[in-house]
Amino acid sequence: MVQTKDQILGNSLLIVNLLSSLILMGSFSSKASSSSEEAKRSYDVMASSSSEEPKRSYDVMASSSSEKPRRSYDVFLSFRGPDVRNHFLSHLYAALDQVGISTYIDNEELRKGEQISPALMKAIEESQIAIVVFSENYASSTWCLEEISKIMECKEKKGLKVLPVFYKVEPREVRGQKQSYGKAMGEHEIKFGKNSEQVKRWKKALYDAGGLSGWPYTDG
Repeated sequence: MVQTKDQILGNSLLIVNLLSSLILMGSFSSKASSSSEEAKRSYDVMASSSSEEPKRSYDVMASSSSEKPRRSYDVFLSFRGPDVRNHFLSHLYAALDQVGISTYIDNEELRKGEQISPALMKAIEESQIAIVVFSENYASSTWCLEEISKIMECKEKKGLKVLPVFYKVEPREVRGQKQSYGKAMGEHEIKFGKNSEQVKRWKKALYDAGGLSGWPYTDG
């Protein structure tokens, strides 16, 4: 699917804002600090160009649960692949890579079962910042719910910085579990039990994360 110029511009502006915040929040390499303006110029050019699909794709840095994560990561990306992978996420990952920010991104295709991998949990623990892309179907994934639970736990206990992106959803939908989030959590309640500790933990994580300052993306 080819993006419109407005969609590319929306992606670019959001990514520039994210990069600026990351540079301010994290203790990254000099390459990251010196390249922030370069990244901004690159994405300004992208926004003013034609609506052709960007040709650069992103590499998956952690391709399986058996691989050990690096000792530490600058950024951990939490997302629901089908919602954001083809456009926004690929642009964001390319921008992070361009300025030298070490990013952990999981391969959803290798996820099996409902038990989140220890490698993924460890990657969250070893990251400085977590970018959580809340999209329409984020809460339908038990993996995503386990990720956000771990992320919020690390925020409280380890000082992990959390940057939410509300991708075509409102923060109140996440915080109050409305719309698609309410439907997804209702299905989880039926499957796991309304009063199960697991569901309660997921709900609290969504409530807390939905109340954080973040970036809305509603274009397109």
